[in-house]
Amino acid sequence: MYIKSCWRETLPMKKAGKVLKRPFSPFCSNREGAGLPKKVPELTIRKRRRPNASNLGSIPSGKKMNLKENLKKISEKVDDLRGIAIAAADGIIVEEHRVDSSLDLTSIVAECGALWKSAEKASQSVELGASEEMTIVTERAIILVKKINPEYFLLLVVASEKNFGKGRFLLRMEAATLVEELS
Repeated sequence: MYIKSCWRETLPMKKAGKVLKRPFSPFCSNREGAGLPKKVPELTIRKRRRPNASNLGSIPSGKKMNLKENLKKISEKVDDLRGIAIAAADGIIVEEHRVDSSLDLTSIVAECGALWKSAEKASQSVELGASEEMTIVTERAIILVKKINPEYFLLLVVASEKNFGKGRFLLRMEAATLVEELS
């Protein structure tokens, strides 16, 4: 029997006229009498940091520059590309490259992050499995979203349909290489 508070262990226990020694509480500093270890390892609680280019976790500093370079390489290969970004699942941009300066990539990523969560819930509720890719076709652009891992996705904004297939192919290839870097 464990007593929840430390002050109770100093009170004597009576059983049939005998005074018994009360067992020590695991919450008290003196736990030798209960046969418990003298020191319990403490848990460290870390504050979750928002992902960005400076705190990508296990990515060495030399590889951080590769993210920007990889995004630039994709933008050179796709003719009508307006912007490309690596983002966290909550819609925060980790790294981006804009070809069109008027494009509000931050808002697009935030909205696509919310859409991605909804699509993920919907696909799991009907037992189709996890979502891997999403395409949004609008009047002025096509938005391609590819999951890298459960925490990150890659977003590509193309101006016309003529490079949609090439952009999708390059997005899948880049997502495959980023799986190792962002894990």
